[in-house]
Amino acid sequence: MRILYVGYPVDRTRVREWPGPSVAGNKLEHGVIQGFRDASGGRLDALSITPVAMYPASRHLVSPGRRFRIGSLKVEAVPFVNLPLVKQATIMVRLFFALLAFMGARRNGEAKAILTYNAASLVALPLLAASLFGRAARICLLSDPPLDLSGRRDWKTPLRALDNRIFAWAVRRYDGIIAANGHAAARYAPRVPCLVIGGGVDVPDVPADEDICETIADGKFHLMYAGALTEYNGVPALLEAAASLDYRFVLHVFGGGPLAGLVEKTAGKCPRIVSHGPRAHEEVLGWQRKVDLLVNPKDLADPISAYSFPSKLLEYLQSGTPVLSTLVRVHDPSLFDHLYLARDGSAAGLAEAVRRVADLPEEERLRKGRGAKAYVEKAYAWGRIGAAAYSFIAGIAETRQRGAETG
Repeated sequence: MRILYVGYPVDRTRVREWPGPSVAGNKLEHGVIQGFRDASGGRLDALSITPVAMYPASRHLVSPGRRFRIGSLKVEAVPFVNLPLVKQATIMVRLFFALLAFMGARRNGEAKAILTYNAASLVALPLLAASLFGRAARICLLSDPPLDLSGRRDWKTPLRALDNRIFAWAVRRYDGIIAANGHAAARYAPRVPCLVIGGGVDVPDVPADEDICETIADGKFHLMYAGALTEYNGVPALLEAAASLDYRFVLHVFGGGPLAGLVEKTAGKCPRIVSHGPRAHEEVLGWQRKVDLLVNPKDLADPISAYSFPSKLLEYLQSGTPVLSTLVRVHDPSLFDHLYLARDGSAAGLAEAVRRVADLPEEERLRKGRGAKAYVEKAYAWGRIGAAAYSFIAGIAETRQRGAETG
């Protein structure tokens, strides 16, 4: 089977150069691509739409069609003019002909599949149009549900609302879904065959028992949050909880977002809260291994929490540092055996849970962290996830091919 991946990956060294790319999303795409490349024996091609903000929010008027590598795989970037509507039109036209060429290429009768990252109009419409003239299994890597437009009122809102409707219409016309979160697939395409993967992790070359990082030895109990500073991630409750803790505790906050001002203001009033702002991903990973406890305070009442996948939670667990979390939705309940749970996402619930964990013997906490790291690197290694997803796609593609040959 031959697979063509169509998404938005960029070189990891350039992910922060342009406004637009998501570090977490880019990391997911890299993992998926590498997992499929290994599982397919290299029978994988990839196209990338650089997720750069529209001009003039970005200085780049033209996004060139350059090639870059993800591991040993060459990825072809789709060129486009970065102006409103012109951007969408140039990308769709180029994708249509690229997909049509892939479908029509003779490859000794082997089955073909096209895997798109989500089902936004930019990729779904060219795929469905090309499918009228060619044949390949259509698979959606469903990571993000349609954009929440509540509270948004700008000239782009009607276009985003239209894209949401196209997403909901198009995803039901795919042949299969690989979902990071099963709830999103159940809502938007309940009748489409689905494989839930729940995310994945890169397995480092350094064994878990040798992956040691110097801790902060000042007698304090250091907490850390890293991620988008938003209400749905539970940031307000976490700040309130940290402010209510005594002098033994210090909260480190990393990231940017709509609540960056609130974090700075609260940190200015409370010396036990330290705002680090956005930092390089490698630096954040280093801090995760230095502190005593990582906190995932996601607000369970927010609708976004029901459809997002726990990429940050997996990253936390892989650090080897103990993790405290609210009861987020995951497809693998075994994850909860490897972390500490808050009774709820309120400030009082988070503060109570932090004190409870801090009072445990240090060796017990460290044992929990080491066990979590070992578990996620075994159960969520991209090699394992890629093999399962490849088998899922192959079954759909081969069934579709046999049906076309006998029909």
